[in-house]
Amino acid sequence: MTSNDPTHDELRIQIYQLVRQIPPGKVTNYGSIGAACEPPISGYICGRLMRNTPEDVPWWRVVAKDGSLPTAKISPQAGREQRLLLENDGIEFERSGKVPQKYF
Repeated sequence: MTSNDPTHDELRIQIYQLVRQIPPGKVTNYGSIGAACEPPISGYICGRLMRNTPEDVPWWRVVAKDGSLPTAKISPQAGREQRLLLENDGIEFERSGKVPQKYF
């Protein structure tokens, strides 16, 4: 990062603000959130910065671009929690366990 680049904390604030705007019944992906940051960041970096989000950030509404739940790779329990929270938001899943594109 150069001296004009935002810090990781500043990027987290941007990410959290963007994620808070996702309404119930909708999802987005890490790449879209990262692309909306200033400066844009990759979906991978966005996901890394989203670890340990504050309670008021609906982290479960951010999924992989293919609709899968990357949290399940980190922890099966976190994957189940994310799926339950999404289902509580009215999201239905494909047989493959992915979120259909109609919810993006």
